[in-house]
Amino acid sequence: MQGRRDFMKTACTFAACSCPAATLLAQDHGAAQPQEPQVDVGKLQWKLAAAERRFAYLLEAMDDQLGKKARIKIMEAVGRRCA
Repeated sequence: MQGRRDFMKTACTFAACSCPAATLLAQDHGAAQPQEPQVDVGKLQWKLAAAERRFAYLLEAMDDQLGKKARIKIMEAVGRRCA
């Protein structure tokens, strides 16, 4: 099925429609197409490294503050939620 905009382009191109306003309305200026956001790979790598450091600090704190059974229970619970 052809959209209205495409129909108007086709009709005006083949001289089925001689209305100049229809030709202007049928022109595609690219406004309807969303633009891809720019991705800053360096910033994403920095965020990943920071998250890895925080997780390592969390594991160290758990080792220092909790007993073995409590650590295992917490890590298993987190593992189930993330799986």
